[in-house]
Amino acid sequence: MVGFDDMKNLANEHSDKINEHVDDAQDQHGDKLGQHGDKVNQGVDAAQDKFLAGDVQDKAEGQSMGGQQA
Repeated sequence: MVGFDDMKNLANEHSDKINEHVDDAQDQHGDKLGQHGDKVNQGVDAAQDKFLAGDVQDKAEGQSMGGQQA
């Protein structure tokens, strides 16, 4: 069974492909979001930055140290 840490590791290993496909979906279907499209795209971009940029565990450890990295 795949655990949560395994899923995070897979997401980190393949973050470039995930970002590429999410960006493609935004381009293809953004017109269907109407007046809220910009807000949805901002939220998706923020989620990509938070969860798919680099090692999530390193970021969490940096934040637990008050934002200072050792």
